[in-house]
Amino acid sequence: MGQARVFGLAMGLAAAAFIVGWGTASAAETPPGFVGTWRIHADQGDASVSSVLDLRGAATSIEGSSGPLDTLGAYPLTLHGEAGPGGLHLLVLSGGETVGAIDLRLKGDGLVGVGRLFGTPVVLSAERAVHTERAPRVFDFDPTAFHVLTSNAPAPVLHLVAGDKVRTRTVDNYGRDEHGAPAAMPGNPGTGPFYVDDAMPGDTLVVHILKLTPNRDTARMARSLDGVAVTPGYAQTRDPARTDIWRLDLQSGTAHIATPSARLKHFQVALRPMLGVVGVAPPSGASVSNSDLGAWGGNLDFPEMRAGVTLYLPVFQPGGMLFIGDAHARQGDGEVTGQGLETSMSVEFQVDVIKGKTLGQPWSENAEEIMVSGVGGSLNDALQRATTGMAKWLKDRYQLDDTDVAAVLGSSLELEIAEVVDPKFHVVAKLKTETLSQIASGP
Repeated sequence: MGQARVFGLAMGLAAAAFIVGWGTASAAETPPGFVGTWRIHADQGDASVSSVLDLRGAATSIEGSSGPLDTLGAYPLTLHGEAGPGGLHLLVLSGGETVGAIDLRLKGDGLVGVGRLFGTPVVLSAERAVHTERAPRVFDFDPTAFHVLTSNAPAPVLHLVAGDKVRTRTVDNYGRDEHGAPAAMPGNPGTGPFYVDDAMPGDTLVVHILKLTPNRDTARMARSLDGVAVTPGYAQTRDPARTDIWRLDLQSGTAHIATPSARLKHFQVALRPMLGVVGVAPPSGASVSNSDLGAWGGNLDFPEMRAGVTLYLPVFQPGGMLFIGDAHARQGDGEVTGQGLETSMSVEFQVDVIKGKTLGQPWSENAEEIMVSGVGGSLNDALQRATTGMAKWLKDRYQLDDTDVAAVLGSSLELEIAEVVDPKFHVVAKLKTETLSQIASGP
């Protein structure tokens, strides 16, 4: 059994413990203040996991049920606790089998505890999950600091609830702002993190990208193809007389090379602003570079991450901890130069939460398509993850069996190579909404 399961079980124990362990109350009475939803943290020494648990109890008996508490979201737990002479003694069950025990005590407004699960020592702590009741608001947030790592370590810059909108800005991948001045360390510095109060592990964070507007008239893009995108023997030379600067004409909505060759002096492209980085804090308390990508999103570099798209991200840490950055005025499929037209951006987005449900990988939609992201160590791995994710999405959304899924994907699936030059490959499986409209709903 992996560490993730051990951590998850430990967390569940910790949470259950709180309630049972009010301790100073009479043995015949469990204080109602301990019943509810808790944020739980379990540490095995070399890794940690955060999750959520709902607790209920009466008299000396405490019952608890958890959502996914492991990094795979695959191990629900049943918890039973009983008050004892030294505080709280808790048992954790998985599949009807007792798999561990832990002792907990109150500390301030939270709980701490130690124990062993599957023979593994664990240390736990917990605090109450607070649900914010208020009407959605619009926030104007001007960032003063940016992060080149995605994690749950930084303090949130804003606490949001479902329905909130945020108007903010990003710097470019070099860390330069709307004035072209250095504002952050290079390496896809991100704006955030934004903490969404109702988002808990096992949920889905919904990010509606409403507006993307380049806020300066220049961008930069590498002048040669990335070595990963071409055969090893393909030789390239760079003309030192030319620059990597592009001019952005926001009035006409076009871009052109600042110092083009004679052959490209009339070459221009339409602006298609997008966000390269949109992601949440990864599982297990990990801290990852903003150049990386995975189930948490991150540096997806998907050209369709534009205004009008909705991105769905699995939540691994309380609050989700959303980061955005690495804006491009335009990018070709695969990001074959290693860059898009890198620039700073004014951004407006809105957040929502889908409770207790996740695909386990990013997916997105616009008015024309459903798009499921597959991220892997090879193009084949990424393709398989994208196709499998789309199959799971169809089964969940339309209750199709495997034969139905094969008929839909075999006839109508489209595949797009979004990214080939980052630490992992990104392939997107796509289905037209017109195709999906032909699938009958209901029994």
